[in-house]
Amino acid sequence: MSNDYWRTPDWLFNYCTALFGPFDVDLAASERNTKCARFIDEAANALTSKWPDHGSSGFCNPPYSNLPPWLRSARLFNARDKFPSTWILPTFNGEIHWYDNVFRNAASHVINIYGRVAFLDYFGNPVSGTRGGTQTFIMV
Repeated sequence: MSNDYWRTPDWLFNYCTALFGPFDVDLAASERNTKCARFIDEAANALTSKWPDHGSSGFCNPPYSNLPPWLRSARLFNARDKFPSTWILPTFNGEIHWYDNVFRNAASHVINIYGRVAFLDYFGNPVSGTRGGTQTFIMV
């Protein structure tokens, strides 16, 4: 199964919650991997949903295969609706969509996680050997 469906380990979610939470909606989840009581799944399509209709503070470990539309949505919902969201992302910070949607007056905090995060597969087993680093950021 694609890493688009990997789960966030509890320690990383708890770390983000301690720093930036609480969160009341998981913006890219399924019933099996959500970290919040409320979540937006593939059927509801977070990229076409209005996030403030689902909660007041979002958490997101988005599908890594197509990040630009997720980052644009985060920036737009924050700018337009003052919707805060915290993100778990790979550290591909040299790409233009990172600059446009995260670093240029969008994210209030960017934290690089030391080492490789062992995300969890569909069954909850740690996945080792991730290709790159991980960072978290918040848009408030």
